[in-house]
Amino acid sequence: MITPVIPRKLFEVNQCYDIQSFDDEILIVDNFYKNYDDIYAFLVNSAVDIFNDPGPEAESSTKNFVDYYQCRPSFFYKDRFTPQIDEIKNIIKHYFRLRDAPKFCRNRTGPYEFNFFRFINLPPQEIQGTPHLDYELGALIYNAIVYFDKVCSGGTAIYECTGNRQGEVSQAFRDQNIYAGIDVSQFKKKIIQAKPNRLAIFKGNRFHNGYIGNHRQYLDNWRIVQVMFFK
Repeated sequence: MITPVIPRKLFEVNQCYDIQSFDDEILIVDNFYKNYDDIYAFLVNSAVDIFNDPGPEAESSTKNFVDYYQCRPSFFYKDRFTPQIDEIKNIIKHYFRLRDAPKFCRNRTGPYEFNFFRFINLPPQEIQGTPHLDYELGALIYNAIVYFDKVCSGGTAIYECTGNRQGEVSQAFRDQNIYAGIDVSQFKKKIIQAKPNRLAIFKGNRFHNGYIGNHRQYLDNWRIVQVMFFK
């Protein structure tokens, strides 16, 4: 079905979004978008392309489209200057007590970049997305994630991985890059609970990744999040 849209109107920020909590590290905002139902309908009727396609020569090196689907489409090419982005900048500036508003960065084409994920073959429950850092040299990155799917099993894990633990994560990625991640059962973590139309903002200098509470719920359903970065 063809659906004509004006991005700045489809992704209009709700004038009465709800600040739920802030602990100097993680900010939770509910009811962020005014037109959540329309955005959801747009997303679940979209064709989405493979994330980091290795090409035909290295196709056997990835488990993507074998054990799971991970797609990361960007819609509305270079539609960058939106009230949505400005609002998130102001939220970050205020709550993280910055002198200046941060800059929008890192997305490939624009602010409307999404991560779609679904299992094909179920891994053990302790296998989760490999913890990683988001950073640029000399700049602190703020991650902004909006949860869209209505399953919302789990959310995002912030891991307490420092010192030798960072080496463990790196080695685990090299040794266990199967399924869709690694065994994270031994890592201390804080879970940001997903909720439809919830915006979560946190610093990208902490190990983190998506966290699924019940893998079976994403065997027939898609985990859908919008991803944005600010520095």
